[in-house]
Amino acid sequence: MLFEHGTRKNMLHQQDSEEDLRHNIGASCHKHASKWKVSAAVHPADFIFQFLLKNPSFADVDDAVRYYFDDGRKSAELLKSILANELSINVAVRTKMLEFASGYGAVTRHLTAVLPTFDITSSDIHSEANDFITTQLGGTAIRSSSVPERFDAAAEYDLVFALSFFSHMPKATWQRWLEALFKALRVGGSLIFTTHGATTLRKMLVDVSLDDDGFYFKPESEQDDLEKSEYGTAVTSNRFVIEQVETLDNCELSLIRAGLWWGHQDLYVLSKIASASVAAAGLPRSAGCAFHNLDRINALSQPFALSDVRVTAGQDLIVEGWAFDANANALAASVEVVVDGIPYEASYGLERRDVADYFNRPGYLRSGFMLRLPGLLLGKGPHELKIRVISTPRDTYWEGHALRVECQ
Repeated sequence: MLFEHGTRKNMLHQQDSEEDLRHNIGASCHKHASKWKVSAAVHPADFIFQFLLKNPSFADVDDAVRYYFDDGRKSAELLKSILANELSINVAVRTKMLEFASGYGAVTRHLTAVLPTFDITSSDIHSEANDFITTQLGGTAIRSSSVPERFDAAAEYDLVFALSFFSHMPKATWQRWLEALFKALRVGGSLIFTTHGATTLRKMLVDVSLDDDGFYFKPESEQDDLEKSEYGTAVTSNRFVIEQVETLDNCELSLIRAGLWWGHQDLYVLSKIASASVAAAGLPRSAGCAFHNLDRINALSQPFALSDVRVTAGQDLIVEGWAFDANANALAASVEVVVDGIPYEASYGLERRDVADYFNRPGYLRSGFMLRLPGLLLGKGPHELKIRVISTPRDTYWEGHALRVECQ
């Protein structure tokens, strides 16, 4: 976080006494927290809060505290707006999100109010910050790491949100952290992060020049308790960021907004897309049809029995059913869902006791399949969907009838 500095003396030196200072800070916290109906608790080691108190850009303590709570709310609301309006994500449904580099909860305390259906896990390098979020803000938190490869996200997430984290990373760990956070996404999920970019250079760091890679790093930041060589001030060009993104597998750069956050930080959104399957590549198509059934598409049961199959554009397409190789009286080798001619390998081997019981074959117990296809792959309009079943010995495949699915 960068501010243009004024000339006013440090406000903390203007207080009559330490006791008066604590009283004024506490009163301001309660006043401005109550406006947003969030916790007024602030950890004494909250570096953002302390940075604001000491920053001469603010008229007094109350002005700095007001900014702390108002800006946290503004960031939470901006995130919601990006999700709903830019990414067409339904923010009213349960969504699993990792808030990375969450600090002591400046934004965290507002997220549950702004995104009440979200299941949010926060993560920070400071164990005290994670404990504070858990005990004082009622959240869930996990410990980060100084080494990207050692970070254990503990789950896969629909969203990973890293606000003003890459604006502090040196070149040695910048791409490694990008890879670590992208790895924490499920297929169809999005990584949302901000950087210092061209707008920051123009408005706030006018004397800074980027190197040939489009990168600048200075071992200096408002956070004093971390090693400066690992957490400083970084500025990146669009070219640098895009080149790092291109090293990630199954990644699509979905959105760039220059200078969006705080009027100068650039916003990037990366989406993890499903990889096209090659399981049936080169195999002959068998005449006839394998034993399979398409049970459900999203909330629509037995879609082949419906005269009209319509789903909401932008939402993930969830395809479920069962299949087996009747010729071999065994499970198939794999199942693909073919959408507009592109095959995607489904998760195969899900338990379907009903299928095993119906055919009186215990070997069909794990005949279920499921594929979640990211909504960003399906634009508005008609799409064609087929189920493809790969034979047990992987020497042929069967393909079912086409189903027309309308995204609207």
